[in-house]
Amino acid sequence: AKAVIARLDKHVASPPQGSSIDDRSDAMATLASAHRATGAATAAKAVTTRQVAMLEAAARTAGTPQRALTFDYARMNAYLALGQGDKAIAMLRARMIELPQSYEPAARLAQTYIALGRHKEALAPLGKAIELSYGPRQLRYLTMSADAHHQLGDAAAERVALSAAIRAYAAIAKGSSATETRRKSSVAVLEQRLQALAPAAAR
Repeated sequence: AKAVIARLDKHVASPPQGSSIDDRSDAMATLASAHRATGAATAAKAVTTRQVAMLEAAARTAGTPQRALTFDYARMNAYLALGQGDKAIAMLRARMIELPQSYEPAARLAQTYIALGRHKEALAPLGKAIELSYGPRQLRYLTMSADAHHQLGDAAAERVALSAAIRAYAAIAKGSSATETRRKSSVAVLEQRLQALAPAAAR
């Protein structure tokens, strides 16, 4: 572990020529995670604090909200790692206003609320993300919605979300055999969850 951390530390301190902000951010996140895994919380916090400063500077100079959006996911995770969930919430709420037709800020805001255990507050941005998204992303958000309702103990709403997810999976055009196998497996899991809710709903 020490050898891995030493190598990562060197990589972060002297990034390879041509490394993008995303590359450097990923390296910092990996280093911080390695520190946390070894119990070095102070070192992990220091690396993540540097990562946040770099990402915030990149977002400020991005030029447009759409370009700044590319740094939001890493910023969200870094804020959460630092216990600064409210900063992630403020950033993503602002981005939703700037980019009202993008599903990404809403989805990430929902992810932040879920990570903070605030499932009820996740429902509204999840609904927005579902409305604006399509394809695999929408399927993911429908499942997240079902999970959030499950955490809230709302079986009726969970059943609605699961049914919507199953219908969405059914609407996907058939792809390769591997893709079709994954699709059927996902539907089977959702159907099992739905069936498990039926007895509770009947009582």
